[in-house]
Amino acid sequence: MPRMGGLAATRRLRQLPQCKDTIILATSASVFSNQQQECLAAGCNGFIPQPVAAENLFAQLQQHLGLEWIYDSQNSVTGINEQIILDQTSPLSLEGGEILPPPPEELAILYELAMMGDIKGISDASQKLELLDQNLVPFAKKLRRLAKGFQEKQILEFVKKYIG
Repeated sequence: MPRMGGLAATRRLRQLPQCKDTIILATSASVFSNQQQECLAAGCNGFIPQPVAAENLFAQLQQHLGLEWIYDSQNSVTGINEQIILDQTSPLSLEGGEILPPPPEELAILYELAMMGDIKGISDASQKLELLDQNLVPFAKKLRRLAKGFQEKQILEFVKKYIG
């Protein structure tokens, strides 16, 4: 933050009566326990290490907001720690068509985004692929479907299949 750090902002928010009970989650690339303790001491309710994993974020939201996750009936999910399975089609076919991978340079970008857990970046890249070549639409659709389900591991595995 340009003028004030996150911890200072948290301390100031905690001084305001209307923000006293507001849930504040800290996130940082520093995963040392002293950094986490400093966040909690400043008034944060929880800590999520970066890169942010969807499972960690959802678990924190469930814990602090008292949420109960309800999944689409086609998914085979019984809890937050299990994989969400949105697409059980073969990786080689989708909607009757063969999946053609993008060029190696595009795959490298997707791999990097997947390694960072950048779901928005992956979704944006999949839209770009559709515009790049009509033959890449099945690949891009599968990638976007995985991104919508925050399936970081499956995205990484999917992209890895086509690298090399």
